[in-house]
Amino acid sequence: RLNFYKKLLNADPGKVDKIMEGLADLSGPAPEPLKNLAAVIKLKRELAKLSVRSVVQKDETYEIFFQPRAPIGMPAIKKWQELFGSSLIFLPSRFGDGIRIKTSAPALETIRKAMIAVSGKA
Repeated sequence: RLNFYKKLLNADPGKVDKIMEGLADLSGPAPEPLKNLAAVIKLKRELAKLSVRSVVQKDETYEIFFQPRAPIGMPAIKKWQELFGSSLIFLPSRFGDGIRIKTSAPALETIRKAMIAVSGKA
């Protein structure tokens, strides 16, 4: 199993599912924590492609910071406002601006929604 975990941690987003399938073939369906780990690994790789510098969760608040001069356009900002309304706060920073979202929705769901607005992909 350790070998599969190492493969997961170093995998490209497209290969994570194949590694999970290989693990399932050997030991049956993956437990929920392992499925969550795979989802986080995939999301982390996707976030890096979108110039995300960091994501921090504090209770029901999520802060997403971008690299300085990340290409965040008005369509993304409008989509965030549409998705999160008054629970959205913009966070200026000399290290790269960010957003704060207060929501009781699950973490992965919230972060994915925010990143779909940036990528323009559904």
